[in-house]
Amino acid sequence: MFGIGPWEIVLILLIALLVVGPKRLPELMRDLGKFLAQFRSVTDDMRRELQLDEEVRRLRETVHDLQDVSATAMRKMMQEVEEEAKAQAEQKPEAEPKADLASSSPSALAEAPAPEERLAAAESAKFPDHGKA
Repeated sequence: MFGIGPWEIVLILLIALLVVGPKRLPELMRDLGKFLAQFRSVTDDMRRELQLDEEVRRLRETVHDLQDVSATAMRKMMQEVEEEAKAQAEQKPEAEPKADLASSSPSALAEAPAPEERLAAAESAKFPDHGKA
């Protein structure tokens, strides 16, 4: 138990019997048994709490490691996407710039259809039966 052999326990019980007396010894042993049971219960609870705390600590470390790994993976993926986009941009010829209306000649502006005409043409293309009743 506590490094005490059976003969030492017998000696302690004999001394307790002499000091306490035969009438109070059973009551003292009962109280000692209750104390030891409560002591074991408390120590078991503490042991479980410490194990839970250790498990929580390990889970937090795991979550932190997973966050680091996912952040690293995201950075790597972003770099790959950027590199791929740069490679595609280098391979495509540049699109022709759109004509700027301010720099257009007046004759080009006069030839362009009015916005209302463009809208009507688009609607008639979408809904060919719209104008007919």
